[in-house]
Amino acid sequence: MSEKFQYKGQVSYQKIIKASDPTLVLFKLKLIDHPLNPTNLIGKEFTALIARKALTFMFEVIIGDYILIYGHFNAKNQFITEKYLIEKRMPRSYEKIIKQLPPHKNL
Repeated sequence: MSEKFQYKGQVSYQKIIKASDPTLVLFKLKLIDHPLNPTNLIGKEFTALIARKALTFMFEVIIGDYILIYGHFNAKNQFITEKYLIEKRMPRSYEKIIKQLPPHKNL
């Protein structure tokens, strides 16, 4: 079994690189000063792939979000994300519009 790693950072880029089954999403994470991250990688961009629930990841995570990722390196030395957790979300443009709508009236 391969060794598992965790990293925390800010999403700086994301792109669908394979749309067919399984969908593959490539994203870049700018690592922040956090105990999970190796000190020599702080401030550097880290490239990772996600296949499990990749479209959900694209929907939930936008550039600027702070996330935690958990996964392993494959034989090609690519980081494969198995799980992710959104720590801090950037404001979404549609959330501002929803807040401006009048309150819902009960019938």
